[in-house]
Amino acid sequence: MENITPDYVDFEIGMLLKNKSFNIPIKTFYDKSKRMCSLIPYDKYEHLYNYSNRLSSYFDGEYNWNILDINGEDNIICLKDAFSDATDSYEVMCSAPEIPQVVKWLYLKHNIWITINPKRERDELGKNYMQFDVDIWRLEGEKGLVYYGAELLQFKTPEQAYLEAIKYTLTKLI
Repeated sequence: MENITPDYVDFEIGMLLKNKSFNIPIKTFYDKSKRMCSLIPYDKYEHLYNYSNRLSSYFDGEYNWNILDINGEDNIICLKDAFSDATDSYEVMCSAPEIPQVVKWLYLKHNIWITINPKRERDELGKNYMQFDVDIWRLEGEKGLVYYGAELLQFKTPEQAYLEAIKYTLTKLI
């Protein structure tokens, strides 16, 4: 079996989340060139870090990248290479959370729940395959539970379905 790796939101969704006040401390971020970067846990490798005073509030190996001022210099961090004297500088633009972190944040902060549902399909040769549809539910006061997502159908992977559902939610529901 292949290694199972986390699925992160893309840069576009990261910026949408920043604009919607996503404020969960995490270890990954996108820099100005839209490159996803990750920190080594600070408590384990503190000798590798050279970072600004703004990052001194860094805690538990995570930091809230979205509160950095992208117009000033507070968003520049430096990470020293563990195997050389080289130092890379990154201009942080936004957080790069994992998909489940965003789904939980939408639920806790905005009463929105996203589910992905597999659906069996058959190709022209009669071979079975799966597609994924999206359900988006929102608790809206007197209206109760309201369904969204009827236009989000037939994705090839659950990850693709989640990303489109998150983008839809951030642009049309919040």
